[in-house]
Amino acid sequence: MECVSLRCVAGGLAASFLAAGSLALAQGWQLETNLLLKADLTLKETFDSNVYLQDLEPLPTVTNAVRPFVESFITSVTPRLALDWKPRTEFGLVASYAPEIATFHATPHESYVAHRAALTFAGQVNIVQWEQFNTLTIIDGTKEGLTFGTPGGSPAIGGIPIRDRRPAIVYRNGFRAFHPHGDWFFRPVAWSYVHDFQTETRSRKLFPYYQNYVDRDDFTVGLDVGYKAFKTAYLIVGYRFGFQNEPPLPGEEIHYSNDYNRFVAGFEGKVTSWMKVVGVVGADHEVELGCRLGDLVAPAHVAGELLDTDDKALVVELGQDRRREVDFDGSERGAGGVPTVIGCRARRVEGALA
Repeated sequence: MECVSLRCVAGGLAASFLAAGSLALAQGWQLETNLLLKADLTLKETFDSNVYLQDLEPLPTVTNAVRPFVESFITSVTPRLALDWKPRTEFGLVASYAPEIATFHATPHESYVAHRAALTFAGQVNIVQWEQFNTLTIIDGTKEGLTFGTPGGSPAIGGIPIRDRRPAIVYRNGFRAFHPHGDWFFRPVAWSYVHDFQTETRSRKLFPYYQNYVDRDDFTVGLDVGYKAFKTAYLIVGYRFGFQNEPPLPGEEIHYSNDYNRFVAGFEGKVTSWMKVVGVVGADHEVELGCRLGDLVAPAHVAGELLDTDDKALVVELGQDRRREVDFDGSERGAGGVPTVIGCRARRVEGALA
């Protein structure tokens, strides 16, 4: 299923029109009663009206700067192999590997190959349902960053689509365990995120318009408590403690490594026979570590899903997140260096969602 998304970041809005069509082929093999092998192939053709997310002409003094409204057709081929093994109720796993090969026909230096692997363990021990997921993405692309010569500089947050075409290693994992007790449930959670950029870095003094990328990681633990306030839905409160690490670029001093405490409240459950809602909203209390600002902020955090519980379900994910971080060129961006990202994504999944 194709969708249109809009990402808005404090301090700037980058727009690009995307039109896409895709063809997918899939096959499954039941190797044993508890072992399923799946293979599929997706071919997608996309037209991007603004590859570099630039709306203005660059300054004439900036050489090698990218131009605005550069168009390109993009051909993407993604084979995928997945294994679903459930030997017992207490333990099962799902593993998959899907390399995406993307070719930009008018701008070949933006072509890339993204190797995406996932491994999820899950099961139920007595009354406790648990899940532990891992995802690894290795991107092979152009190692040189772009040069942006407009008065406003680079796109906000470095232009996420542009960033995700550069070489990098991205690892995410998480754990949660659902403990029901009458009308209450308790759910410990933990997750981590590591982003290792592998593009060429350059001094801002010598290359002030060059786009650098800054490594970062995030580690979080927490606990959710839910009460069954409705027949099929819970009210939730939760707490998260986390640590974000983001070192400065070579020769720079700006960084935003910090500890944070996040308090969230939310709603989780079915609102109709065919729709499930999962959502939390909260604020952060941050403590800067070595940062020259040293202040406290309360950025908003919103995450949610609308789940169509029919087979081949439609999942609509809504989210907003504000986090303190340095811009990729080593300077502050947005209000106090706290960009706001708003996103919307629709996708279809196999199987009913209980």
